[in-house]
Amino acid sequence: MLWRWNTSFTAPITWWRISRCCIFFKNITAFAFWVLVALLVLSTLIRNFWCRYLCPYGALLGVLSFFSILKIRRNNETCTQCQKCSRTCPVDIKVHRTLSVISDECHACLKCVAVCPEKDTLYISASKRKAILKPWGYAAAICLLFIGGPLAARRTDAWQTRISTHEYLFHVRNLSMPFYNHNRGEVPAYNKGAWLRMMKKIRETQSTMRQVHGDAKSSSIKN
Repeated sequence: MLWRWNTSFTAPITWWRISRCCIFFKNITAFAFWVLVALLVLSTLIRNFWCRYLCPYGALLGVLSFFSILKIRRNNETCTQCQKCSRTCPVDIKVHRTLSVISDECHACLKCVAVCPEKDTLYISASKRKAILKPWGYAAAICLLFIGGPLAARRTDAWQTRISTHEYLFHVRNLSMPFYNHNRGEVPAYNKGAWLRMMKKIRETQSTMRQVHGDAKSSSIKN
């Protein structure tokens, strides 16, 4: 039942995103087109260009990686300098030249650790040759962080926003209204009738929500 509810709830959002994306490419401006062309060319010439230089999420991961106590470390005594680690690194870090990878581009993907032919030559740990974290342990910690965080938020009632499901779906159903449209560089003509219709719908929805919430509160007090 929960799965069905989630599917019906997210379906309008998904189709709206797809339709908006199609509209964007159908009516794409010259500036947007050449930006996409430039990104395509640069991504072909420079490995992971978007992730390394433009993606804000990649920048956030870089900051977290730089200040993280967990680092990729190399045992120089057992290293054979085969350079497989450096060749497989998605951001071209010269792993074979350093004893500890300290870089804002290292996201600890552990690809270098996986291809290293020498046992325990490359590893991730908080200190040199101590408290070595196995790849499965690192993956488990990441999963625990991403799953445990939302679960803890739900437990403490900090997950839900003040926007109710009814109000959220109301906005989704009215995404064609001018309030939600992008200007695409130009301010659209003011449509007073459309704005009045939207304001009327919002007021009707808010009064209905207040009535529903009031009835639910009264019934809970009686029980």
